[in-house]
Amino acid sequence: DGMTVREVIRSRPFWLLAAVFVPMSLAVAAPLPNIENILRSLRLSRPEIVQLASMVGASILIGRIMGGLLIDRFWAPAVGCTVLAMGAVACFSLSLDAVSFVPAFAAIMLLGLTAGIEYDLMAYLVARYLGMRSYGTAYATLFGIFAVGAGLGPSLFGYVFDRTGTYSGILEICALLLVADAVVILFLGPYPSHRSAASD
Repeated sequence: DGMTVREVIRSRPFWLLAAVFVPMSLAVAAPLPNIENILRSLRLSRPEIVQLASMVGASILIGRIMGGLLIDRFWAPAVGCTVLAMGAVACFSLSLDAVSFVPAFAAIMLLGLTAGIEYDLMAYLVARYLGMRSYGTAYATLFGIFAVGAGLGPSLFGYVFDRTGTYSGILEICALLLVADAVVILFLGPYPSHRSAASD
């Protein structure tokens, strides 16, 4: 069941999903490869930086498991809104001039959880809002666009740091993007009922 490729491209949910996941690819995937330098700019000690950076992988793993459990039980856009808000809080916390170990730990965990849930959320939302008839094409298109942002984001972070000497500005932009995403994802509305391909 679901939409044809042409219907997918013309559909409102497809463009809403693109509007959510393209900024998310920058705001979530870009800070993580730069996390050690970001922590160093917050005036944390070297042992603290090592401890915090080592938590990224664990938080992403927890996010993957937790994301699956949550979207199985609750309306997925509401889960996405909450997760995106968590990521915004993390980026804003990391944008401050100086952060102690505990707030930095909380920010790392929130950002890792957001990164862990994003792929599961994309796959689930594509299936529920666009259907399975053209799932491969729809998901591959959105994931391809997402991957471009995720690939360019870390270099953009490095470029901004080289030009300004700080990550604060770009992290604040990431926080704002995630807040906007948290609002936009709610406009997906209730899950649609897709017609069967056999009825065409």
